Amino acid sequence: MSESFLCFICTEAAPCMLALPLYTIRRVERMNSRTAMYALNILTWHQMRVVFRLNGPRTQCEKFCTTLKTNLKLQVRAMRSLKPFLATCFSEALLADRPDVAEKDSGLGWIFEFPGDPKKLKNKSKTKLWLQYFKDNGRNLTVTKVTTFPKLIRVGLPNKLRGEIWEVCSGSLYLRSMHPGEYAKILKDNEGKTSLSLEEIEKDLNRSLPEYEAYQANQGINRLRNVLSAYAWKNPDLGYCQAMNIVTSAILIYQSEEQAFWTLNVLCDRLLPGYYSTSMYGALLDQTILEHLLEKTMPILSKHLKKVDVQLSVACLPWFLSLFINSMPLVYAFRVLDCFFFEGPKVLFQISLAILKVNGDELLATRDDGAFMDVLKKYFGTLDDSAFPDSSNPKARALTKFNELMLVAYKEFESVTPELVAELRRNHQLKVVHNISSFTKRSQLRNITPGKFSKDEMGIIYDRFYSALFYGRSQRGNGKQGEARALDATTFTSFLGNIARWAQVDDDQMDHDDNNAGSGSPHHRRRGSTSTTSTARERRRVVGKHFISRLFERFDDNGTGLLSLQEVTNGLGDIIHGDLMTRMQLFFDMHDLNKDGTLNRDEILGMSESLLFIFRFDDGDSYLSAISNFIRNAFEFAEKVDAVKKTEEDESTESKDADVDKDDAAEKESSEKEEGSSSSTNQTVKAAEEPEIQMSLPSFRMVVLADETLERFFDSGFANSFKLLEPMDRQKGLFAREVFDSLLSEGRKLAGSIAGGIQNRGNNHKANQKHLPQASTSTSSLSETKAPEAEESKSTTTADLAESRSAGEGKRDSDKEDEEEPQEAVDEDDEDDDEEEDGGDDLLDEVEKFLTEFDQKGGGKQDLGLTSATEPGSP
Repeated sequence: MSESFLCFICTEAAPCMLALPLYTIRRVERMNSRTAMYALNILTWHQMRVVFRLNGPRTQCEKFCTTLKTNLKLQVRAMRSLKPFLATCFSEALLADRPDVAEKDSGLGWIFEFPGDPKKLKNKSKTKLWLQYFKDNGRNLTVTKVTTFPKLIRVGLPNKLRGEIWEVCSGSLYLRSMHPGEYAKILKDNEGKTSLSLEEIEKDLNRSLPEYEAYQANQGINRLRNVLSAYAWKNPDLGYCQAMNIVTSAILIYQSEEQAFWTLNVLCDRLLPGYYSTSMYGALLDQTILEHLLEKTMPILSKHLKKVDVQLSVACLPWFLSLFINSMPLVYAFRVLDCFFFEGPKVLFQISLAILKVNGDELLATRDDGAFMDVLKKYFGTLDDSAFPDSSNPKARALTKFNELMLVAYKEFESVTPELVAELRRNHQLKVVHNISSFTKRSQLRNITPGKFSKDEMGIIYDRFYSALFYGRSQRGNGKQGEARALDATTFTSFLGNIARWAQVDDDQMDHDDNNAGSGSPHHRRRGSTSTTSTARERRRVVGKHFISRLFERFDDNGTGLLSLQEVTNGLGDIIHGDLMTRMQLFFDMHDLNKDGTLNRDEILGMSESLLFIFRFDDGDSYLSAISNFIRNAFEFAEKVDAVKKTEEDESTESKDADVDKDDAAEKESSEKEEGSSSSTNQTVKAAEEPEIQMSLPSFRMVVLADETLERFFDSGFANSFKLLEPMDRQKGLFAREVFDSLLSEGRKLAGSIAGGIQNRGNNHKANQKHLPQASTSTSSLSETKAPEAEESKSTTTADLAESRSAGEGKRDSDKEDEEEPQEAVDEDDEDDDEEEDGGDDLLDEVEKFLTEFDQKGGGKQDLGLTSATEPGSP
């Protein structure tokens, strides 16, 4: 028993199976029983009585009854929608002797006639048998599947009942009853929208069973379009795949649009997982299983096919994808579907093996794929012929080749069970998916221009590219259709973080870096970090994101906002395999925000911020001196620009500044608040008096080459920061993306189906949770005390270097602040910290001295601190 169903199964001499929705139960009575502790008499909606005898300890029986009573109360609301739902079931109209009632919203066969001759198919006789079965064992939602049920299935279903029986066997009937109106809502909510899946659907509409009259008219085409579109919107991870149109068009002959929609859900999600994905890994997996079964059951034929190099999947893959609809005459293909919906995928293996068995002698005479296909095609064309035309027994002559095929399938291959199929799928799954992934990878890399990358390096770029793409879509949920093969800005950040350590800017990664810094030596601690940990971390994160965003724009040759694998390869090639001048040109262009061919004051400071961000993992502090020298030399050798000229340039770039993204605006506002209104006023007055500076590309190169550390960085350091090395344990996990995608999709659906129940349970415990003691208070306090000490010296930014200049007597004030720090914040390694702080003071004093001299020479006293989100051209 679950929250919504009461299920029973018996596999003994008299098999019986029942899945009874609780909202179809009218009454439950306890009976006196001599053979059981408890006996429950259940009256269903259709006035059918079912008696359950509970054998077990008294406490368990009482608990079962109590839970049943509670769950029944929760299903009262669902019972109210039961009557209108049952009006859509043909079995209700059949028992009421009003079969015309259900014709209003039924399959296309009711309008354009069903395939086959009703007399030859004995349609009336089969309908009478089912009518009696419904009277004895219930119908639709309350049907009990007893011994005669599979027999009635295998002899073929009557046309008008076929759609409903398919629903009962597959379970889609229960989905439709529990989600009333959802199909119509999906169509209404997405009306007028377009997607890549809808474009593919339109291409295949006129290719769907063109021999059937309904699909030569708008009525049939529109129904097929609606069902396929609704499923693509409901399951955007899968969307639409070829062959879905063939199966859906067949189902719509016997079912309404809503019925076909839920049947398609069960077919794609549960019965044939992975069949209709982009790689069709589920169908290819079953082809591998079929070859394995052929080798075990018919080894001679299997050896012959391998000897003459005939691929079994050439003929059999279409059988599985279209469920024999495109191979057999429709009348017999629907007989296969009858068994498939009841017994599952094992039927496909049994019938496929039976086809090969029946035609074994002819297939042993074939020598190539063409002859192999001809034998099978001729056989499918004779399925209506007599299997024993020369027999003197009239009953034997009446047996068709299709009857013979079904007998061989169920008698000679009865060892093929659902359990065996599931086990073989598990055993061959990883191998098949790996082969698919390797083939796809080789095919795509063949169309990529690798530049100077080796074959192994291109393989690593490919793996990291699609790994970032896959996990990025998984974290965002249902991604936009059409972006399956290109990186956006978010997934590009993830991709870059996987090949370059400095590019790791996510919250978890930045916090991890800070923790590592805290456990390291004092050489990696930043002076004054006890009061600026969170601010410095956030500044560093924003600087990193801006730098990577500019790199993304640099890679985006077409300006589409998406990066293909070829564009990523070209961009990385320019960095890794470029020369010193190329990389300096790259940095210059990335920080020339107004694209005027020069770097102004803010752009120079922005580049220094970027360099500090990239250098933050380097050992030692030599890079701090290098960046300080870079700022000094850049300001010294840059060209001075008159204030009037500067004003004209500002006005010309005003429209460009208006397009700054929201992150820049938010960071600027935060920076202005920190600086205070008085500082802003002073800067406004001074900005009109100070000359602006501009540094050209040749001057930039000269400044870089004047410093050994920066020259080494642009010559080899930046290129070497990209690690195209693939750990072995990662290689083993990359080939199962399709399987993970399928499992993730199933997990989302399962989570959604039980979310309501979890929420209801959670509401019952809210009152109790409010009185629970609040934990982790001491832990939070401890972390707040230690986190500032863990800040690295590498988190120093240009703004921090400039702060010393506005501090008056920077060293003396900072010494006083150090003396006033709380005792709890003092590190155990006091002596080491003092030595490091003295070294930091020397560096800051040197920068302060330079800035003072620069001001005295007419450079102005404008604050050189640059927040990590400063807008282009802003003071």
